Amino acid sequence: MKVKVTKTVVDKDILDDAIEKYDTDHRTQIAYLIMNTETAKILNDNMCEEVYPGYLVKACLGMYRGSKVLIDDSLEFGEVDVR
Repeated sequence: MKVKVTKTVVDKDILDDAIEKYDTDHRTQIAYLIMNTETAKILNDNMCEEVYPGYLVKACLGMYRGSKVLIDDSLEFGEVDVR
Protein backbone atom coordinates (compact mmCIF):
# COMPACT_ATOMS: atom_id res chain seq x y z
CA MET A 1 0.00 0.00 0.00
CA LYS A 2 1.29 3.46 -0.92
CA VAL A 3 0.49 6.45 1.24
CA LYS A 4 1.26 10.08 0.48
CA VAL A 5 2.73 11.67 3.60
CA THR A 6 3.56 15.11 2.21
CA LYS A 7 1.24 18.07 2.18
CA THR A 8 1.39 20.88 -0.35
CA VAL A 9 0.57 24.29 1.10
CA VAL A 10 -0.23 27.58 -0.57
CA ASP A 11 0.18 30.61 1.70
CA LYS A 12 -3.02 32.58 1.10
CA ASP A 13 -1.78 35.46 3.28
CA ILE A 14 0.97 36.26 0.77
CA LEU A 15 -1.54 36.15 -2.09
CA ASP A 16 -4.03 38.30 -0.15
CA ASP A 17 -1.30 40.89 0.51
CA ALA A 18 -0.36 40.98 -3.19
CA ILE A 19 -4.01 41.50 -4.18
CA GLU A 20 -4.37 44.32 -1.65
CA LYS A 21 -1.22 45.99 -2.96
CA TYR A 22 -2.49 45.68 -6.55
CA ASP A 23 -5.87 47.11 -5.55
CA THR A 24 -4.13 50.06 -3.84
CA ASP A 25 -1.88 50.74 -6.86
CA HIS A 26 -4.61 50.23 -9.51
CA ARG A 27 -7.79 51.51 -7.93
CA THR A 28 -9.86 51.34 -11.12
CA GLN A 29 -8.94 47.76 -12.09
CA ILE A 30 -9.77 44.41 -10.54
CA ALA A 31 -6.79 42.06 -10.38
CA TYR A 32 -6.54 38.96 -12.55
CA LEU A 33 -4.75 36.05 -10.89
CA ILE A 34 -2.77 33.87 -13.28
CA MET A 35 -1.47 30.55 -11.94
CA ASN A 36 -0.88 26.97 -13.01
CA THR A 37 -3.48 24.22 -12.61
CA GLU A 38 -1.82 22.65 -9.56
CA THR A 39 -1.66 25.95 -7.65
CA ALA A 40 -5.32 26.64 -8.48
CA LYS A 41 -6.25 23.13 -7.33
CA ILE A 42 -4.56 23.62 -3.95
CA LEU A 43 -6.05 27.10 -3.55
CA ASN A 44 -9.46 25.71 -4.52
CA ASP A 45 -9.29 22.98 -1.87
CA ASN A 46 -8.26 25.48 0.79
CA MET A 47 -10.86 28.05 -0.21
CA CYS A 48 -13.72 25.56 -0.29
CA GLU A 49 -12.88 24.23 3.15
CA GLU A 50 -13.08 27.72 4.61
CA VAL A 51 -16.02 29.08 2.63
CA TYR A 52 -18.23 26.00 2.68
CA PRO A 53 -17.51 24.03 5.87
CA GLY A 54 -19.31 20.72 6.01
CA TYR A 55 -20.05 20.61 2.27
CA LEU A 56 -18.24 18.76 -0.49
CA VAL A 57 -17.58 21.41 -3.14
CA LYS A 58 -15.08 20.56 -5.86
CA ALA A 59 -15.36 23.21 -8.59
CA CYS A 60 -15.84 26.49 -6.78
CA LEU A 61 -12.71 28.31 -7.98
CA GLY A 62 -13.21 30.73 -10.84
CA MET A 63 -12.76 33.80 -8.71
CA TYR A 64 -10.76 34.49 -5.59
CA ARG A 65 -11.58 37.54 -3.44
CA GLY A 66 -13.35 39.17 -6.39
CA SER A 67 -10.48 38.52 -8.82
CA LYS A 68 -10.79 36.23 -11.84
CA VAL A 69 -8.48 33.22 -11.84
CA LEU A 70 -6.79 32.32 -15.12
CA ILE A 71 -4.72 29.19 -15.80
CA ASP A 72 -1.24 29.29 -17.36
CA ASP A 73 0.59 26.00 -16.95
CA SER A 74 3.90 27.57 -17.99
CA LEU A 75 4.09 29.11 -14.49
CA GLU A 76 5.74 27.15 -11.69
CA PHE A 77 3.74 25.70 -8.81
CA GLY A 78 3.02 28.40 -6.26
CA GLU A 79 3.79 31.27 -8.63
CA VAL A 80 0.88 33.70 -9.13
CA ASP A 81 0.99 36.57 -11.60
CA VAL A 82 -1.26 39.37 -10.27
CA ARG A 83 -2.28 41.73 -13.09
